[in-house]
Formats: sequence, C-alpha cells, structure tokens
Amino acid sequence: MAYIRRLSADGWDLYIRLDRDDVARLDLREGQEIALDVGGKVRIRGVVRATGEASWLAPCRGESNLDISRQLKAVGFMPGDDMPSRVVEVGPT
Repeated sequence: MAYIRRLSADGWDLYIRLDRDDVARLDLREGQEIALDVGGKVRIRGVVRATGEASWLAPCRGESNLDISRQLKAVGFMPGDDMPSRVVEVGPT
C-alpha cells in the first residue's frame, strides 16, 4: 500500500509513505532503490527509507521530492489517498 501524504502541513508537495509490514514482508532494506507502481497509474522510482517512525520513498540521486510530487499530481493523486501499489523493480542497496 502506498500512502500519499503532504510533506508539510502548509504545502501541497506530496510524498509516499510505505507500510512497515510491506517493507518487512518484501525484505526491502534501507537505501534500496525500487520502482513502485502506484494504483496502476504511475511508476515512481525511489529509495526506501526505513529508519524512524514511518517508512517512505525518498527520491533517487539527482531527483527531488518535487519530482515525485509532480508525478503523483500529474495523475490526480491528492494528500490522503491510500493506493494499492506493488514493487515492480528492486535494485541494490
């Protein structure tokens, strides 16, 4: 499951929070690059961040949170959308 959330309370930049159970079940590791198919609408590439309270998808090197936000908004996702998702590629840690 991909949880679409706002980066800050006063902004509209979006990010993807990952379910910790999914991260564990798929044996994903901190710093591992993945591609995530979100709701069958868009494929987002990023890096798993699994430290702290919540796991999330960080931008790949050379990209930004704004890039992820633009991709999500381009297909109509809004903060609070909880979308079925699947990992379609797994790269190195």
